[in-house]
Parts: sequence; C-alpha cells; structure tokens
Amino acid sequence: MMKPISRTFGVILAALTLAACGNQAACPAIDPSVVAEVSPGKHVIADLDMAHEDMIALTVLLQTPGITVDAITISGTGEVHCEAGIDHALQILDLHDAPDIPVACGRETPLSGSHEFPAEWRANADNLYGLSLPETSRAPSTMTAPDLIAQVVTDSAQPVTLVAVGPLTNFADTLQNDPSLAGNIEALYTMGGAVDAPGNVDQTDAGIDPPISEWNYYIDPLAVQIVLESGIPITMVPLDATKDVPITTEIVNCTGKNRETPEADFTYQLLDATRELISFGGFEFWDTATASVLGDASLATFETRTLVVDIEGDEAGRTREDASGVEVRVAVGIDRARFEARLVNVLMLGSDQ
Repeated sequence: MMKPISRTFGVILAALTLAACGNQAACPAIDPSVVAEVSPGKHVIADLDMAHEDMIALTVLLQTPGITVDAITISGTGEVHCEAGIDHALQILDLHDAPDIPVACGRETPLSGSHEFPAEWRANADNLYGLSLPETSRAPSTMTAPDLIAQVVTDSAQPVTLVAVGPLTNFADTLQNDPSLAGNIEALYTMGGAVDAPGNVDQTDAGIDPPISEWNYYIDPLAVQIVLESGIPITMVPLDATKDVPITTEIVNCTGKNRETPEADFTYQLLDATRELISFGGFEFWDTATASVLGDASLATFETRTLVVDIEGDEAGRTREDASGVEVRVAVGIDRARFEARLVNVLMLGSDQ
C-alpha cells in the first residue's frame, strides 16, 4: 500500500529515520542462505491492491522457497482499479516467468460505507507509477475474486494460507457466501490495523485528527470484522511492527546496487519512482514485511491480543483491545537488519552472485 503522510509530519519522521539509519550496515551482504525454505511448504492465496509495495510483496511470495502461490486476487477497494490491477499482476507473472496462476478482481466498493483511497493515489497505482512492463498474453480468470478464492480453498488437498495486504473485502465476501470455507484455511496473514501505534489515516488525507485508523482497515471495517470473527487463525502485521522497517533512501540504493535479476531490477524501479516521497519519511515496508514474516516468523516479535474493530462513526477502522474481541497473533516488532538482508537476498535468488 502506498500511504503518504502529511508533509510537515513527514519531514520530522525523515529526520528521525536518518538518525535511526546511522546504525544500519551500508548494504546487506549477498548470502542466499539467509532465505531458508519454508517448511512445511505453504499454499497461498495472495490478495493485493497492487500499489507499489504490494508488487514487492508479491515478488517476495513468488520468490520464497516453499511457498506456492495458487491464486492472486485484486482488492478493488484498494488503491488500484480492477482492470489495471489485473493487467499489472499478469505482467508481473511474466516477469517472474511464473507458471499459470489465476488472477481475478473483486468488488470496487466496500461492504459498507463509502471510504476510498485518495484519487491521486489510485491514479498513480493504475499508471504503474510511470513505469512500464511488457504486454502479456496471459488472460485473467473468468471468475470473480470471491469465487476464485472459494474454488481454490475447496479444491486444495491441504489447508490454504491467505495473505491480505490490502483491504479485506475479497476474503470477507468469500466468507459471507460460504462461512464453512474457514475450516480449510490454515491461517490469514493481514497487513492492517494500528493497535498501540498511531494510525496513518490523518487529517490531510481524510479529515481525521488525530489519526487512529490504518488505511486498509479504514477502507472496509465491516470486512475486517467478518474476517476477525470467522474463526480463522489470524496473524496481524499492524503499524506497531512496520514502524521498525522504514523505506529509506539507503535501502533503495541497496536494491539499486543488487539488481541482477529482473525481480530485483523492477523492485528498484518501483522504489526509485517514489524516491521523492520516501525522502519525506513515513513510508514503511508494510506489505513486504507481511509477506516476509509469512516466510520467516522469526523476523518478528508477537503478542496475543484480544481485538475488535470499530465499524461505524468517526473511529471506523480502529483496532483496539476489548475483552469481547477475538484473540489475534499481533506482530509488535520486526528485526530491521534481518528483514533488509532477507529482502535483498530474496530479490537476488536465481542470480549468479
């Protein structure tokens, strides 16, 4: 997700980020052994809204040994619109020389309410941030995203893991249609929420001050509630954890120095295209961290929290502790040095280095 914050606050964060960067190594070493194979292997449905960092998260999932992506679903309530999101996903599959993976999109309006991402953000995502990928001959699925999710979950010989790094609309739609599908879902990894940390939906973007909600959950809070109450084991990677993995000019430069694979090169282009915004601070590896934690849970520190989400009013999308809520495994911290080393090496898998 691409969620810039107000410029004044961003300048402050940038200064703090630069101070924090002082203790970081110049660039992680190229050492493929830091990317251990996921064992036992996982079959995954990746649900994304195809903002710049979602595409990096998709690359991480496709590149991680032991993870098989069985379907890609586009969250039409996220930053990209369906047509562009599907095209970009199919082009990225070509970039990876990936096998045929079905791609479908869901509805473009939330289950309730009318929250949406700013039009400028959506236009940038639709336009691939001014970048281009070769045209593809791949065709999308003829199904809607919820129907595709249901088919994959039903037909799988083993429980499926869901990874959602955009609004949870598609998964909630699926569960509303058939709640029994939850029994064949091993886990859900979701990038969303702000438990103890401040939100990032601020007054500049949505007229909210102080910020209490995170964008993915703000867009469709009813979807969050449906998923939380489904009984699926949930790992939440909220702003509480992603604050530890800022996107800095330093890590952008590191990806630029190590881009001998098509995947690494495209990741660098995505990050470089937003370098001016990154320089103001407030950008984090939200989605990439979530995909990385799925591949290696030891990157994060977790706590079990009992959570609810507010679905109406000025606090819609807010996640908070409440005794009446649902137990969720919440990431509260991420090892930045290990995360950055793993990311650079995942991108370089297949290189001769």
